[in-house]
Amino acid sequence: MSSHRITRAAGLAVSIAALAAPSASASNTPQTLMSPDAQDAAAGRGTYSAPEVTVIKVPAGGTNDSGGFQWTDAGVGAGGMLGVIVLAGGCAALVTQRPHRRSTTAQ
Repeated sequence: MSSHRITRAAGLAVSIAALAAPSASASNTPQTLMSPDAQDAAAGRGTYSAPEVTVIKVPAGGTNDSGGFQWTDAGVGAGGMLGVIVLAGGCAALVTQRPHRRSTTAQ
């Protein structure tokens, strides 16, 4: 299949998907233009019907805030950066190692 036919087929598929998307998102529920607060008031929900709230105070946990260098944080950062470098190198290798079309000379 030539690249022109593939491009044409992909363009047609995207066009059909774009035309089908608005009809798929239409719902059967009516749209209301009232604010959420007005909807709650109309349904009888408000602060007077809120449940009891119980506040529980938790003592502060021991944090390791010695002010020194955090080797675990440095290791996570270095590992993430290594992953980004490997991904970029792989992408560069894919792009540069593309086979080139041979040119034929007319005899």
